[in-house]
Amino acid sequence: MNYHPQILVKCRFKNILIENCAVAEKDGEVEYSLSAASDSFSICLGPRSTENTTRVKALSIQSLLNSHEIERVDFMKMDIEGEEVHILNQRADLAWLDNVDELNIEVHGQKGGTEKRDIVNVLVSRGFSVEDSTSHKASILARRL
Repeated sequence: MNYHPQILVKCRFKNILIENCAVAEKDGEVEYSLSAASDSFSICLGPRSTENTTRVKALSIQSLLNSHEIERVDFMKMDIEGEEVHILNQRADLAWLDNVDELNIEVHGQKGGTEKRDIVNVLVSRGFSVEDSTSHKASILARRL
């Protein structure tokens, strides 16, 4: 899969980095499910998965932060098509959260909200206040207390 570096020129932002990889719980490779709908690509197999898949490089959030020498994150937007359930769970390495002040997470739940409650519990246990987004029903906002 290719990305288009010209998009950075069009955006005119100087502090944007493009990493050609999936974000996952741990580093490695993941099976990436392609969909006819461009906003439905996912590494989480489920009802939207298709037989059209490819293998892609995967990095954890901690690895991404380390590779770009990012010590502090003021705001992180997370829309990772279901992988948030794996990245933000009690068994995952959550040390990177200590360096984040605020998150906006789109939660792609499948079991009647269980995943959302679990993610909220993890964030609260790591020192965040959490509320539902008023502008996007599937998103939560987390701010460091």
